[in-house]
Amino acid sequence: MMREIISVMVLLALCIPAMAVDMPNMVGNWTGSYEGAAFRNITSLNPAGDFSFFETGTTTWTFIIENQKGAGFVGKKFSSTNPLLQRVVGIIGFDNKTVSMVDEEAYYWGEMVSPTQMELYHQETGIGKMGAIRSVLTKE
Repeated sequence: MMREIISVMVLLALCIPAMAVDMPNMVGNWTGSYEGAAFRNITSLNPAGDFSFFETGTTTWTFIIENQKGAGFVGKKFSSTNPLLQRVVGIIGFDNKTVSMVDEEAYYWGEMVSPTQMELYHQETGIGKMGAIRSVLTKE
């Protein structure tokens, strides 16, 4: 019985490192298309409940991750509809797959699909606007 327990423990000790996921290298340019839905120009004259101001669409964006220290990383972001660079800061989850970021007006979260691809979701809300986006970004 003791030999079987030791055998199982040795087998587990050999398997656990093989199951570990390496922390992704986020540094580089991540580009992709996003699809989203939004309310724009929300005012008392154009309330969010008025679906005539509801928009959907697809466009591209790029995250330029410039520096990474451990799980934390920083960089910039721009899109084809907003060429102004916005700063981003992010963190990789304890599972080394989950990604969480924030820019100057929105939140992003997602998951690494591979070392060069991530699914990313985005939410923003502010005076006169709100939106939700999904995307797949590829590292160049």
